[in-house]
Amino acid sequence: MAYGRKTGGRDIKKGMVLNPRGGQAHNADVRRIRKLTASEIAEVMTLILDHNLEKLSALVKDPESSVLKVWIARIAIESLKKGDAYQLNVLLDRVIGKAKEKIELTGAEGGPVKFEQLTPEEIDERTQRILSRIQARKVGK
Repeated sequence: MAYGRKTGGRDIKKGMVLNPRGGQAHNADVRRIRKLTASEIAEVMTLILDHNLEKLSALVKDPESSVLKVWIARIAIESLKKGDAYQLNVLLDRVIGKAKEKIELTGAEGGPVKFEQLTPEEIDERTQRILSRIQARKVGK
């Protein structure tokens, strides 16, 4: 049985569940916010792709526009004026999420990666070689 700070002073019996719904209690709100954000971004991105700077500027000045739309439109206007899309990419990565990157490891000639079983002496020898290279780089700088 657990007593004290870790459980908030409650006795927890075996099989007792303190949070029966798990993390689902707040996930619905988070999903709604993400969907709303994604749809608003889609609208502004449509404006960016289909219209010009004047319409984006009109969106920024429109009092009915949401703060998020105004913010994204301002970033787009600044990026277009500078000729740099870095800010827009960062914003989209933060709000929508980065695209998943796939990394594939292959061995020689595209085959599977082969692992060697080294003896402790071989591991020590390789470790010493790596450490001596690191020391040589530090001395060289």
